[in-house]
Amino acid sequence: MAESKNDIEQKTQGVPKDTPEHNCFGVAQLHLAKVLGDKKAGTFVSAVIADGYFELPLLDQGRLLTRKVAELEDGQKVVDALLKSEVDRLRALAVTVYEAHHADEMELMIRFLYRSGAMAGTWTQETSQSVLKDVIHKHGLEKVLSKVYRWATNNDPAIRRMLIEAIRPRGVWCRHIDELKRDPAILKEILEQVLDDPSEYVRKAAANNLNDISKDNPEIVCQWVKEWSKGKITPEREWVIQRGLRTLVKNADPTALALMNFGGADKLDVVWKRGTPETVKIGEAIPFTVVITNRDSKTIKVRLQVTMIGPGKGDKRRISKYLLGTVSIAKGKSKELVKSIKFAHKNSIQKVPGNYELQLSCNGRDIDKRSFDYEGEGL
Repeated sequence: MAESKNDIEQKTQGVPKDTPEHNCFGVAQLHLAKVLGDKKAGTFVSAVIADGYFELPLLDQGRLLTRKVAELEDGQKVVDALLKSEVDRLRALAVTVYEAHHADEMELMIRFLYRSGAMAGTWTQETSQSVLKDVIHKHGLEKVLSKVYRWATNNDPAIRRMLIEAIRPRGVWCRHIDELKRDPAILKEILEQVLDDPSEYVRKAAANNLNDISKDNPEIVCQWVKEWSKGKITPEREWVIQRGLRTLVKNADPTALALMNFGGADKLDVVWKRGTPETVKIGEAIPFTVVITNRDSKTIKVRLQVTMIGPGKGDKRRISKYLLGTVSIAKGKSKELVKSIKFAHKNSIQKVPGNYELQLSCNGRDIDKRSFDYEGEGL
């Protein structure tokens, strides 16, 4: 199922929206004045603000601004003026305005995105890959891929990364590509082009793409990783695989754990020492002291994780997972891990008063459960 607007808005709440104190309208007005003249540019900015721009959520601010700019005369000149701006946000605005004018023209959009996607700036590059995903939705996956698949080997890492991000089955702040969620096979050959990429920017996109695929097709991802791990592999590929399997490992998928060499749980004795507090306040650290003993005849790589299960909205339970650490333990040896996790609100998601359960696991095997109470702030 495609994500709703509310789902996507929820994910963007950690990104600051424009406010009367922090915005780029002054610079935008200067650039628009070069095309429209000072008076019309000033009138435009005043009209956008009068339409309630500053009261809107981040994504709706972008939609309003794009619609208003797209309605201006001399559309191409406006886009060109914004693209020349030194302000990243305005260059990104040019991308969405161009899409508003030319969404039906696939070839034109692809040529434009090849230009904008190579420009500097997070807003510009993120917007370009997001619009490329829009092009895929509008014109069809195979049709668009036939034009852009060669970007995976482009000399510019920004272009390589734009393609890999745009063809993520899920991605962020965007509609999912349901076709790829059902069958990601078409992605395998493309991802293979960037497994050893020298750019971390590109490798991170590849790992995120792989992680997306794993959420709907874990068996396929594990099979690909088995193929990609044969023989001696590069550190870059190892990094992509490790990050690409992170959700499966976090969810204790046995095949993924084995691929990451987190096996042998039945040969480990794990003791979670006492010290869990009965009540916890926001900002406090929850301590963990764990002793692991390896009874096997060989070294075992150990991954300790804690899952926190607490109250959410209504009857829903909220689940958070924390990696306490990874360590290798030689045969017959023991190691003590002393770690802590901070009990805190996460972005706009507030902790709800009530009972919280802690589940400790080692290499996918559940070890012990404990709980504490959060009484709420100011109570």
